[in-house]
Amino acid sequence: DGHRMRDKIQTDPPGLQKLGLLFDAASSQNRLYPRHKRLGRKGLGDVLVNPNIKALQLILLIGLGRFGRYIAEKLHDMQHEVLAVDHDEDRVNSILPFVTNALIADSTNADFLRSLDIPNFDVCIVAIGDDFQSSLETTSLLKEFGARYVVARASRDIHEKFLLRNGADETVYPERQFALWTAIRYSSN
Repeated sequence: DGHRMRDKIQTDPPGLQKLGLLFDAASSQNRLYPRHKRLGRKGLGDVLVNPNIKALQLILLIGLGRFGRYIAEKLHDMQHEVLAVDHDEDRVNSILPFVTNALIADSTNADFLRSLDIPNFDVCIVAIGDDFQSSLETTSLLKEFGARYVVARASRDIHEKFLLRNGADETVYPERQFALWTAIRYSSN
């Protein structure tokens, strides 16, 4: 299947123990995926992991505009495994150095999302900002297909309300959150 992220599941407990990670081969919730081969990255056992990070997270990131790109870059810095999805080929190609794998696809396509084995992701982030309909559909489908935790971007109060009612466990409202931070930071003595 062309949309499958994993070629094989890493099952080398000694290598994972060196990283301070726990791995249960019998559990479908502890799957670790190899780094993107096209980038020439070494296998998971060769990745230097910050000892302050307790566990490697497997994250699905949908939407690679400015907001999604910043998320991908930070998750890369934190050494999490990220599958990024966007319908724009240029965005997907530009994010490859920062993610484990990236796919060009329509996130509102139920067959595509179903093929990703959604329950295996620790967190699904919907960072779609320009198309609220797609954001809402994607959020709803992720929950329908068994997503454990869905975080969705909202750009207005009404968007936040609809996203929470349709599957989002949490919303992020970047403009409002940054405005509040700015007001507090620059008004305090």
